Amino acid sequence: MAWSEGPRWGLRLLPRGKRRALAGAIEGTRMDLPGACYASFEELLPDGRSTGGALGRRCAEILGSRDPRAAARFADDLGVALTLVELLRDLPEHARRGRVCIPAQELMRYHLHDDGALGAQALHALALQGRTAEPSVVAGFDGGDVGQLYALMRFQALRARDWLHRAAPLVLLLDRRGATYVTASIGGARRLLRNIEQHPDLALTAPVRLSRRERAWVLAKALLRPYRVSEQHPAERML
Repeated sequence: MAWSEGPRWGLRLLPRGKRRALAGAIEGTRMDLPGACYASFEELLPDGRSTGGALGRRCAEILGSRDPRAAARFADDLGVALTLVELLRDLPEHARRGRVCIPAQELMRYHLHDDGALGAQALHALALQGRTAEPSVVAGFDGGDVGQLYALMRFQALRARDWLHRAAPLVLLLDRRGATYVTASIGGARRLLRNIEQHPDLALTAPVRLSRRERAWVLAKALLRPYRVSEQHPAERML
């Protein structure tokens, strides 16, 4: 899960009491979306807010802040962002278990929607096919349905980056330890998304995880600059 790749390995940064409370909240609120399909992102968003968002708000309460109301809002966005990362990261596994968490409108936009919404079985079969592709297809050139699936995955990654960008100001409301913890969580999620964007084929083979070196790098940056908030939107970096 995205939560386990960010907040869980960053728990060591916090005092023991807060660490135990946060660990319990994370373990008790694992995302488990029902098998129903979603027509649009607007239909999926409430589930993200009621699971990941609720967890984010709970974490903000435990960490404490200078402005609880604003912190709750940003923490809600962070929870949604990490939920979106998780849904992308576990896309093949969800499809294997009969879940299609990608909105039907977006499947249609990327030509992965025929007479009806692409079913879990068909999506799982396409994910298996997407594990192997020519380098040009992986890079984003052609590739038929597999290439379209890669493009859709990159779009989902950009959306998750947008929500991480919205949540980033949360660090400005926390003490240094809390800010470091959140900065590490956001940094870990961004690193995961980068790995998925660069190698969507590998992301369809097994859930993407950060290496020890990547985790160390993310934690080091968070410790050195816990209050750093980029003003540049993720989409602007692609121009």
